[in-house]
Amino acid sequence: MSIINIKLLDKFIAKYHLGGSTNGVKWVVHDGVLQTATISEDKYVVGMVAINIDGFPDGEYGVFDTKLLQQILGSLQDDVVIEVEKHIVNNVPIALNFRNASGASKKKGKAFSVRFSLASLDIISTSPKLKQLPEFDVVLELDSDIISHFCNTKWASGMYNEITIESTPKLAKLYLGKSQKNSNSTTMQWEWDADTNGLHTRLTALDPLSIRSDYFWKILLANKDCSQGLISISSSGLIKIEFKPYDRFIQLNYYLTKLI
Repeated sequence: MSIINIKLLDKFIAKYHLGGSTNGVKWVVHDGVLQTATISEDKYVVGMVAINIDGFPDGEYGVFDTKLLQQILGSLQDDVVIEVEKHIVNNVPIALNFRNASGASKKKGKAFSVRFSLASLDIISTSPKLKQLPEFDVVLELDSDIISHFCNTKWASGMYNEITIESTPKLAKLYLGKSQKNSNSTTMQWEWDADTNGLHTRLTALDPLSIRSDYFWKILLANKDCSQGLISISSSGLIKIEFKPYDRFIQLNYYLTKLI
């Protein structure tokens, strides 16, 4: 019998589910580390999330419907007993059974136990393995103020389908909308100065490069509790967004490709 914290598990789910952008994933648990690599249905964004979580039995679990799992977990108290139900013949996990750790103190409206059926790993889309990453030409530091500001701005506007990043050796800009070189519109932007924006900031000449704003926003929103992160941009068109490990999270990496 193992006891886990539902709030911690729900945080893990939110950071890879990205508001419904990904759904079917494989969970891998080994020595107290729960991790997953996921890819959106349109194959535009890849995410890798890992967390230290006590009590989760080692194994590989096919989660076909993450949205349903979130709803199920929402009916439970903070601490639950988790048991893995396995096939009687081949010993493969077929379900996760959750029940409140303290049945006697069950809260009003909270379920006592739930069962979540697992899927065969054969039907789960696998995320590509990123073995050889290109060199990242520009690196921009994120802090809690930038993350919060961008999340609130995108939420309020809803009119921008893309964000654009451009850089010189001295100054980098990230702004909502298309390249300002071909537009007279005025929009909100963030700037990084090579001389004043932190030890990890690295700038070089980079032509305007646009990515989908909805995924960028969902990634930042899912990690709005993070205090530090990096945006790394390659001239080849790959963008990496990573957040500094904190609390129990040990990996929070996301990869996007530029818009053509």
